[in-house]
Amino acid sequence: MQDSRLLSNYLVKTGVLMVVEDNSYLTFATPLLKWAFFQQNYGVSSSSNIIPTDLYQFIVKIFTAMCNKLSVNILRETLGFGSEGRILEQTWQKEFYRIGTQVLRRNHFLSPEVGSVFGCEGKIDFYVDKLDWAIELLRDGEDMKGHKI
Repeated sequence: MQDSRLLSNYLVKTGVLMVVEDNSYLTFATPLLKWAFFQQNYGVSSSSNIIPTDLYQFIVKIFTAMCNKLSVNILRETLGFGSEGRILEQTWQKEFYRIGTQVLRRNHFLSPEVGSVFGCEGKIDFYVDKLDWAIELLRDGEDMKGHKI
């Protein structure tokens, strides 16, 4: 028991695992570490989720995942608040990226903050390669006119 506790503490301190839900269980700190573990030990990816085929399905999957307990806890505990007490747009973007990379897995690449590659003056929040999806997140629909094509 003591040996497994020492090993668990070591894996948390080195960033391989993280503690979730009031110290009730451990999980991998990143999707890449989880994938690497399962690939190394079982030769398969741990996730059997179907990769979305259209942008609507992708967005729904991400925001559905944001409603799960882990994501809600991350957003609840964040210190990334603006002066009005609302979660910063950048915080939402980081959570969107975290979940989006899990949803797409290795089949597609989710690029954050792109623009000059496409000849844009501004930046697009996210771009999904091979599918040609450009995604711009707006907090509470703010500045929607400035984001229309």
